[in-house]
Amino acid sequence: MAREQALVDAYTAALQAHPQDAPRLAHLLGDHSAHLARLGPVVGASASPRPPARALSLRALASRERAAAAAHGAAALTASRELASLLASLAACEASHAAVL
Repeated sequence: MAREQALVDAYTAALQAHPQDAPRLAHLLGDHSAHLARLGPVVGASASPRPPARALSLRALASRERAAAAAHGAAALTASRELASLLASLAACEASHAAVL
């Protein structure tokens, strides 16, 4: 859940720093917001207050997406059946985001 929250925060900051890329970034932010909503009931956690994220370049966002894809994939290997399926889906989604960026 923390990985997805960090991505939501990064995209929120990037939208402010890169308004010319708003349509693409807003779509990806929407995906991560949906991921958070789906993860909450499965992992039984909620987001806690955080400081504002620093705006990242699109290259840095792509790097974070690749890292999240790898981490979700690795976590799926040892997760429960329900969570493993969700994490595998998230890993695929993050990998596609990196390609879009």
